[in-house]
Amino acid sequence: MNPSSKQFFGGLESLRGIAALMVVFYHIEWTNPLTHHLIFRNGYLMVDLFFVLSGFVICYNYGQKIGNAKMPATSCFYDSVGCIVSIYFSCSSF
Repeated sequence: MNPSSKQFFGGLESLRGIAALMVVFYHIEWTNPLTHHLIFRNGYLMVDLFFVLSGFVICYNYGQKIGNAKMPATSCFYDSVGCIVSIYFSCSSF
């Protein structure tokens, strides 16, 4: 793999999407009759799966750059905080 390119994991991205949707269905059970099924009632467990898969994808794509000092860990940290803070402020402004 070229260290400057990021690899896309289609299967993992699909699982992340399914996990995110199951968490959403868990929280909006009053609008969807399907959420009374066991798989949707345990949707809160998909949060862990989502974070584990996200952590794997991030570590795989950035781990070698950080380890070789091509991208300082502080730069990666500030980029992540910048994304989180911008999403936080855009969502909390409503």
